[in-house]
Amino acid sequence: SQDLEFTLQYLVPDFPPPVEAADFGERLQRQLVCLERVTCSDLGISGTVRVCNVAFEKQVAVRYTFSGWRSTHEAVARWRGPAGPEGKEDV
Repeated sequence: SQDLEFTLQYLVPDFPPPVEAADFGERLQRQLVCLERVTCSDLGISGTVRVCNVAFEKQVAVRYTFSGWRSTHEAVARWRGPAGPEGKEDV
């Protein structure tokens, strides 16, 4: 019989979902943009960013690392739709 051995790397965020912090709404109002959560699966990493709706056009990019910030990668965010009370925020 032949044994097949392989290693599957599974990524896990190193922090709790920021949206669950008691001061998330306050931080969002102060900073105008906040990471909500990061989700990891076998298909990759995705996340949501909450942005205050202070202008029609917004450009959001996310900088991330797999190496303790020795190197970084950047991804441009895609608008998903309005969110928050009275549509004052976007996701």
